[in-house]
Amino acid sequence: MSNRFKMGTGQAHELAMAFDRNGWDAEDVKMLSEGSCLAEVLKVLRGQADIVPRPVPTGAAGKGPYRGGRSVACGDETVIDCSAEPILPDGWEIRPEDQIASRHTGDLVWTPDAVRLHLDPGQENGHWIRGCDLKKALEGKPVLPANVLDWLCENRGQIPQAWKGRAVYFWGTIYRDRYGVPVVRCLQWSDGRWIWYFNRFGNFWYDSEPAAVPAGVF
Repeated sequence: MSNRFKMGTGQAHELAMAFDRNGWDAEDVKMLSEGSCLAEVLKVLRGQADIVPRPVPTGAAGKGPYRGGRSVACGDETVIDCSAEPILPDGWEIRPEDQIASRHTGDLVWTPDAVRLHLDPGQENGHWIRGCDLKKALEGKPVLPANVLDWLCENRGQIPQAWKGRAVYFWGTIYRDRYGVPVVRCLQWSDGRWIWYFNRFGNFWYDSEPAAVPAGVF
């Protein structure tokens, strides 16, 4: 007899009711079903891991910049603290020596026009450039960090519709994956929704894969 799990109609209904009762939507359920997410949830259920709440930072009068955990308004503006630590996927690390020195730090006031999509000449007109060479080309540019990507993933309604059809990379944070390979995360439209993904330095970047930089700085 197979040990593979099979969900009955009653279980499916019970689970659907639980999702609804706890405020889940279809996009949340889709994300839960991807990759090894359910395996990590199972560790919590079986007492093999703990949930550690992410602190919500505050500034004066309970308002301050977004620091990788929640978006917080400063008056009528949303301010993202680009100097804070971004989300760190399981098994990844951020090495200071890997980072682009000119990356944008400090606050970024978010508006739909706050970000410009930058292509290196090596990516234009159907050409491509390898990731390690693109990093060198981006030195001197104020590339935005993954904090901005994380905020957009939590506030998908703020993502410019003009970004559809592109993979927008946030070169201001360079990670090492679980194998020690340098990678950069991106935001892209896939299967009718926004998701984050990544590319490794050994791969190519094409004209549909721009870098996010603050608008109007160069």
